[in-house]
Amino acid sequence: YNKKIRILEYSADLYKNHLTSEDWSKEETDHLFDLAKRFDLRFVVMHDRWKLKPRTIEALKERFYDIQTKLLKLNQVPDDDISQHPLIKFPFKKEQEVKRKEQIQSLFLRTTQQIQLEKELLTESNYLETVSSYPVSYTHL
Repeated sequence: YNKKIRILEYSADLYKNHLTSEDWSKEETDHLFDLAKRFDLRFVVMHDRWKLKPRTIEALKERFYDIQTKLLKLNQVPDDDISQHPLIKFPFKKEQEVKRKEQIQSLFLRTTQQIQLEKELLTESNYLETVSSYPVSYTHL
């Protein structure tokens, strides 16, 4: 219940040599990591507290997880197998996250008629699956 999320940190040299970005300043990245620590990666809250250049929640996530992945690879001990680490196995994909949110939004904005039509189509589909699963008898041919 009261566990802190482990956030990998970087030094000024590490940032300068490996983590610089054309789109993000060091000040913005430091602010992002400060918010991540303070609010335990609650990106909606972090976005609400964001006071610098306007960024989307997805942009904050993308930068944070990109740096965490790089730090994980840079800090890797030779004998460690990080291939199963969640950051490596399931990398954050900004475009996929944006599309997922758009799809959820479209579900919430459906009209009552659209919902009813979907229920009718689902009922019909279930019926057709049931009917097609009956064994075919060729004795009447």
